[in-house]
Amino acid sequence: MVETVLQQNMNPDFFIEKKIELMMDMHSKKFANEITSIKEAINSLTKEISDIKRNLSEHKPTIRQEQIKKFEEPQPERQQATPSKGNARYGEYGPQDVSIEKFFYSGSNKR
Repeated sequence: MVETVLQQNMNPDFFIEKKIELMMDMHSKKFANEITSIKEAINSLTKEISDIKRNLSEHKPTIRQEQIKKFEEPQPERQQATPSKGNARYGEYGPQDVSIEKFFYSGSNKR
């Protein structure tokens, strides 16, 4: 009986099965290690993103206040400058601004 068990253990199929099991274990451990390293990388990136967002939220109000101050001053100057000039795009110009020849082509019709 012991001899039959040894003969079964010495069978080439048995060695192939054990080799495959060993390879599967090695690959599963390798994939598990890779997955844990990827999870750690994702966690560290998430922390960095949250830190950046927090830093931006802390600095945004100061930037916005500075921008508001910069934009408040030039606006009155622009409003004063636009009424004095005519707006040619909307037809707010007089005959002295543009000659009639520029509106109508009076040259030869042959091209």
